Amino acid sequence: MAEGKRELIMDIAEEILIKANYKSMTTLQIAKIGKISEATLYKYFKGKKYIFLSVLERFYDNIYNNFFEGVNSGNTISKNFYFIGENLYNMLKNENMSYKIVYKAYSEIDDEKIKEVLKRIFNEILSGIREVINWGIEKHEIDIKEIDAEILAMSMWGVIDSILRKHIVDDECDMESDYFLNLGAIFFNLLIK
Repeated sequence: MAEGKRELIMDIAEEILIKANYKSMTTLQIAKIGKISEATLYKYFKGKKYIFLSVLERFYDNIYNNFFEGVNSGNTISKNFYFIGENLYNMLKNENMSYKIVYKAYSEIDDEKIKEVLKRIFNEILSGIREVINWGIEKHEIDIKEIDAEILAMSMWGVIDSILRKHIVDDECDMESDYFLNLGAIFFNLLIK
């Protein structure tokens, strides 16, 4: 039951954060919506910042697993990029916009704990993309320098980040699936030129 209340608190906070900013969210508001006392909320979290951090961590775990689903060292680099594009499309098509919370977290970047979580999200996704590129180098599918692999990984993450931002401002995923599937092909073609 304890894990259920903790998840309930995080679910409510996520819904609030999708629509409002961190500063306007209160523990009292979360408690009222969850029909629990504020004292009960504090049994699970030290305060709203820790709820926010838990929501960010949960979001990261979900997005990372979905983003790299099907991606592995046994695939060709082209197939892995295809999976990344397909996974991105499916995430945007099915997502409830919870990734807006990550962008809102940047307004709290001066808080060291929030900055630490954002840094981990950024670096681990970038590292995952870089790993896909390195698999291609190891299998001699592509021939690029390590520095070029780093730049390419950052470029790919930058494009993906732009797509996520476009989705937020458009409030929907209005792009065809081919757009995302071609994303992988475009990056692969850049690698083999």
